[in-house]
Amino acid sequence: WLCLGFQSSSCFYVVMWKQVTQTYWEEKPSKAHGYAGVSLKVVNSTTGRGEHLRNALWHTGNTLGQVRTLWHDPKNIGWKDYTAYRWHLIHRPKTGFIRVVVHEGKQLMSDSGPIYDKTLAGGRLGLFVFSQEALYFSDLKYECRDN
Repeated sequence: WLCLGFQSSSCFYVVMWKQVTQTYWEEKPSKAHGYAGVSLKVVNSTTGRGEHLRNALWHTGNTLGQVRTLWHDPKNIGWKDYTAYRWHLIHRPKTGFIRVVVHEGKQLMSDSGPIYDKTLAGGRLGLFVFSQEALYFSDLKYECRDN
């Protein structure tokens, strides 16, 4: 749902939230099985856009030469239709610190805790949608706190 540290369509971090556990229907070039829940992944694709990266993004786990999963919420809680969520993402490129927190109202849904990865040293921030329809984002804010 969120893309950070974006340097190119082959090189970025992504926060994804799958609604349900499912296997991608195109088994080639690799079988892709995604588990419900929030994931943080680093994309460093040797092929770039296309079916290899598509299946690697869908998959919960690592795909050599494409995607490495840094964290997947072990609670495997999927998102609900017609439900608003609040996201809080912290990324400190200098230290590699990343943390993702998701709330539904006052209820904590998911918290990655501190994750450290220095694969990418900054980049653009944006939205990421893969296989969702009628998705709405609102009240988006960002700030850079580094000097």
